[in-house]
Amino acid sequence: MDYLRTLDDILSNLPHGILVRCKDEILFANKAAARVFGFNTVRELTDHRAVNAMMGTFVQPQTSPERRFAYFSTKDGDLFFADATERVIDFRGQQAVLITLNTPLQAAEDLSNTQTLVERYALALRHAKLGVWDHDRVANSHYFSPSCRDILGLPHADSRAFQSVFEDLIYPEDRPLVRAACAKAFGEREPYSAQFRIMLPTGEIRWVSATGTSIHDSDGLVLRFAGTIVDISD
Repeated sequence: MDYLRTLDDILSNLPHGILVRCKDEILFANKAAARVFGFNTVRELTDHRAVNAMMGTFVQPQTSPERRFAYFSTKDGDLFFADATERVIDFRGQQAVLITLNTPLQAAEDLSNTQTLVERYALALRHAKLGVWDHDRVANSHYFSPSCRDILGLPHADSRAFQSVFEDLIYPEDRPLVRAACAKAFGEREPYSAQFRIMLPTGEIRWVSATGTSIHDSDGLVLRFAGTIVDISD
């Protein structure tokens, strides 16, 4: 027991952010992870229920499948970037994902400069009516940038699966077109592109243009699907 307490104390005080995630729940996190995601305590992070909204990532080339150039979101929706490692582990009898933010927390001035750049990036996306989306089938997670949520009319916390979100929003007459475009892109391992209508929860109809690219395993199964969506209603 003393060994376990010592190990827990070491992990809790590392300068690198560490957390263990199982679907939409944080099973373990250290103090650095809590701070970087905008929480005052580790307990606040592990009690947080809008986990999917914080976990958007882009995979680095498959030469290093565990290492990722990744973007995440704080609990307040501010984007930040990190060099992260993700590994599937057995955590207390259940399959989970261990996420390590490899770069230690930056100095206050560096964090301020980074936040300024990210704020400019987010403003540019909103001005261009351009949203970013990302679906990780392995981790069973998805991410919609704030501008993407604006375009789709999504609330900040949405527990629906990635496919359900789009299926619910796409105008019924356009669903066969979108499904055919996805099937072609996945089958031929080519970039995805489609223009279609969506119906917001308010009843408003918008035209959007979506593009994306997918990452496949050796058997052709889609592991990850990410891209952009643009409001072209005007």
